[in-house]
Amino acid sequence: ELATYMPISGSFNTYGSRFIDPAFGFALGWNYWFSWVVTISGELVAAGILVQFWLPHVTTVIWSFIGMFIMFLLNAFSVKGYGEAEYWFALIKVIAVVVFVVIGCVTDGGALGHHKYAFENWNRKEAPFVNGVAGVITTFIISGFSFQGTEVVGVTAGESKNPAKDVPRAMRQIIWRIILFYIASIFIMGLIIPYDDPDLAKIDGVKNIAVSPFTLVFVRAGLGPAVHVMNAVILCTVLSA
Repeated sequence: ELATYMPISGSFNTYGSRFIDPAFGFALGWNYWFSWVVTISGELVAAGILVQFWLPHVTTVIWSFIGMFIMFLLNAFSVKGYGEAEYWFALIKVIAVVVFVVIGCVTDGGALGHHKYAFENWNRKEAPFVNGVAGVITTFIISGFSFQGTEVVGVTAGESKNPAKDVPRAMRQIIWRIILFYIASIFIMGLIIPYDDPDLAKIDGVKNIAVSPFTLVFVRAGLGPAVHVMNAVILCTVLSA
């Protein structure tokens, strides 16, 4: 609401300084910077691990530096070039998630994989709320990290031609994207993959991608080679916004 009413450069950092205290705005700005430094570093490490899945004999440090160079190039040139790259990255992610949801629904119904799951995994032991309230709260804390980035709508409001129109429209789109990318995907995973599936507990370096929840759904559908496609999609995801 503030970004729509008062679209200024600095966004919530400036709002904090103006309406609460300059010290609060100062601390908020540095905390926001630190959060993105940690996030980008994590994404670069993830990019190295993802590429090492195909080239296991090459150290992840090299791929992380290459990923950092790609990120630098995307941000160093014109906004138009960055926007074009983000458009194609986003398109790849959207297509992948839509395909995942469709295949997941078909698999859950038994048309693929020769097994009808329906809601059987929700009746398994402690499912669907494992460890009760404490388990749900713990999950919220961990998953909250994945929602970082939605605040960018407010951050960029000062650069919008018509913030009063563009910001509310962007926020409405975010709601639908959360439903598609997060809720729908996790819902499909929960239907097909039991929470105590032994593959989810495997910890074996770069081989983790072969047993990721996204990949396991394709494996259950009888589409094992999809691991390479999902690896490429996730790589595009970590290199984009």
